[in-house]
Amino acid sequence: MAIKALINGKVQAGLAINDRGLQYGDGVFETLAVAEAGPLCLDEHFSRLRAGSERLSIPPPSVSSPAR
Repeated sequence: MAIKALINGKVQAGLAINDRGLQYGDGVFETLAVAEAGPLCLDEHFSRLRAGSERLSIPPPSVSSPAR
């Protein structure tokens, strides 16, 4: 089974060794609570995600097309 990762908003099978996030740990990490098979406080989650992305000059992911 191949391991997949979401890199720059796209599902990929690997990560380049010279990737800045890999070398320096740059990234935005958010946790989302889920209850009864649905996300809680989704608007607040995306607001925090956008703010973190802006601080690091990383384009935020598209809200309309989550990775699968």
